[in-house]
Amino acid sequence: MNGNLYVDKTAYVYRLVTEGKPYFLSRPRRFGKILFISTLKAYFLGKKELFENLAIAELEKEWIAYPVIYIDFNRGDCSDLPALKIVLNATFDSYERQWGITPKYDDVPVRFASLIEAVSEKTGQKVVVLVDEYDKALTLHRRRSSFGKSRSRTQHQSKRHYPMVG
Repeated sequence: MNGNLYVDKTAYVYRLVTEGKPYFLSRPRRFGKILFISTLKAYFLGKKELFENLAIAELEKEWIAYPVIYIDFNRGDCSDLPALKIVLNATFDSYERQWGITPKYDDVPVRFASLIEAVSEKTGQKVVVLVDEYDKALTLHRRRSSFGKSRSRTQHQSKRHYPMVG
């Protein structure tokens, strides 16, 4: 591999997905979350050919393709609730078109639940939901809130300490 070292951790992926419960995985920035999510996506889509010569190729015997709903909050502006709803609705639009589903609801959480249910009914499979950059909206909101507070505090202090004389 051109002097590079590759550590095969796909056996851990297999253990994670075969233990049969939902997981919330939080990892620090720059710690391979996107690579891990895309590995999970490929696994759940049944793309066996991508895992040749890796531990998971020996462990997995069935390679069942599941429907995957991948939500990526890096896809757009998630700085406030209206912007977040746009990102989610665009994501749901894409999957509804892919599976030939007519949306019945405008409310985002209800629409999401309805999408999962409809996809499961159409495919006869459980639906896998993968969420990437789940913390982006929270981080942006927190930064803006902190920035606004410190800015207003600074403005307030400057008015108190440096009055304008007219």
